[in-house]
Amino acid sequence: IFSSPACLTASFLKKRESVETISIDVDLQKARDTFEKLTKTEWISLMITTCLRDNLLRALPCCSSHQEALLVFLLLLECPVMHDSRNWWSLVVPFAKAVCKIRKSQVLKQCLASLQESSFNKMIQMLKTAIISQLYQWTETSQSYCSLKAFLGMMKEVHKVNTANCRLPENTFIIDEFPSAVIFHESTRRLFFRDNNLIPAENLSPIIFSDFPFIFNLPCKIQLLRAESHLKMLDLKQREYLDQGQGILQFNQPLPFKVRRSHLVEDALRQLNQVEDTNLCKGLVIEFTKEIRSPGYGVIAEFFYYIFEEMTKTEYGMFIYPEEGSYMWFPVSPVFEKKRYFLFGILCGLSLNNSNVANLPFPLALFKKLLGQKPSLQDLKELSPLLGKNLQVLNNEADDIGKELYIYFSIHWDKKDVDLIPNGISVPVDQSNKKEYVSACIDYIFDISVEAVYEEFQRGFYKVCDKEILVKLFQPEELMAAVVGNTDYDWKQFEENSQYDQEYHKSHPTILMFWKAFHKLTLEEKRKFLFFLRGNDRLPLRGKQQMGITFRCPETFRETDYPRALTCHNILDFPKYSTMEKVEEALQVAINSNRGFASVQVTEQQ
Repeated sequence: IFSSPACLTASFLKKRESVETISIDVDLQKARDTFEKLTKTEWISLMITTCLRDNLLRALPCCSSHQEALLVFLLLLECPVMHDSRNWWSLVVPFAKAVCKIRKSQVLKQCLASLQESSFNKMIQMLKTAIISQLYQWTETSQSYCSLKAFLGMMKEVHKVNTANCRLPENTFIIDEFPSAVIFHESTRRLFFRDNNLIPAENLSPIIFSDFPFIFNLPCKIQLLRAESHLKMLDLKQREYLDQGQGILQFNQPLPFKVRRSHLVEDALRQLNQVEDTNLCKGLVIEFTKEIRSPGYGVIAEFFYYIFEEMTKTEYGMFIYPEEGSYMWFPVSPVFEKKRYFLFGILCGLSLNNSNVANLPFPLALFKKLLGQKPSLQDLKELSPLLGKNLQVLNNEADDIGKELYIYFSIHWDKKDVDLIPNGISVPVDQSNKKEYVSACIDYIFDISVEAVYEEFQRGFYKVCDKEILVKLFQPEELMAAVVGNTDYDWKQFEENSQYDQEYHKSHPTILMFWKAFHKLTLEEKRKFLFFLRGNDRLPLRGKQQMGITFRCPETFRETDYPRALTCHNILDFPKYSTMEKVEEALQVAINSNRGFASVQVTEQQ
């Protein structure tokens, strides 16, 4: 029975009723119960596994257009041996490959859509287990890539069914164990070599990972975006090299920036002006003049922190803040030339492409626009709570036709009175046109009034990041989180994640005093310490799950020394202070320091 698709299907066929059409003509519950009983006995389970592997899976009816022939795929999903992680290679790989070969896939999709939610979820978990197993045993061979392509191909079909029928939450498909960086970049190398005929295509089996965004968590999506953008830039650069008669483009060349702290914005924008588009995808290397620093994340984070802090200040004049403490937006009448918004967009793209999170107080509306979605009244309420609330009240007001609203088709925005339609100041808003008025306000603020400068910003942003890939991968909320990070601090988790090197350990007296003093700090002081430690006071995408301190105690440090942070690695060189007073003083010096690299020597306390 387990050697033949036809025999297995026939064993569980339901009786046909002439009046009623049955969407699934096999009794899946009966099959489930039968399979569970049989596989409880080990030798029977092994025999079923062997029969499926050697016979049935090789004979699956991929070319059949008949629904009854394809029902065997549903029956196999109910068999426990298919869900045994030990069988992912021998059973799930050929099963997934067969699903991807089905010519009449719509017939199978209809059957999958009729599955009970528990069975549907079990199928997804089977595929996730197989994918994770493949990743744990990953080798850079065509065989590994082919197997993974089969799993992802089947998962994509299942995801389409889920999307069409709203069966399970989207996060059901996410695979957190995906080792993104290694596989993404190797796959892009394969695509690059294949597309440029540098290696025979038959020796490669690259995967277009951006075709499967539903399986990736946000950090993975960022890595994928970087890899895909890198590939696109490599292709452009390689064409230039070939046109000039040069050799193969070198991988992993950095994009160096040398800037003065005292002229940070001017130096950075001047160098951005000179960078070729094809070099923008490279990893950024920042050097502050007259400072000896190891290149790494900490220096990059510090660079973006200070440049964005300066360029987003109210007094700098590049952006407006509609209300006190609100998000920022583009001005109606900019004081800077449009080119500066273009360069600012490049900076934002570089920040994202270098896995940096920055304090950019843009509302969600910006990220909607970047992904081609229209902002809504809710977005206006986020940007300008007072105006948004008033428009919401107007929108919700009962339709009293005779009531005068004393509003006209004009708006006061960014210190200007503007007509929303021709001669709008003379056109009253009433119950019949109030929704048009609300829509006109939203369009004016988010689109019409800022079109020129916003387009320059977007053009700059997409010089670095690939728009097609970004739209395919991200929802606006995800893109916002990727760009600005979060401030959802968990300081207890921060302590638990910390590690101790050299003579330090969790119960060392100095360490105990440190954490006692640290937890007494205010939120603002803790954020300043975080900046001292890593050059950024915002949490990365994995945030509190991974953030911690690595404590060290260099032999050369004395009690008269203050802490030193190596921001590239979250390392804190912390002297062995003997009193709480010295620990507290050291923390205050760190908090009030501009950065963590300099070690400060002080006189010993009396």
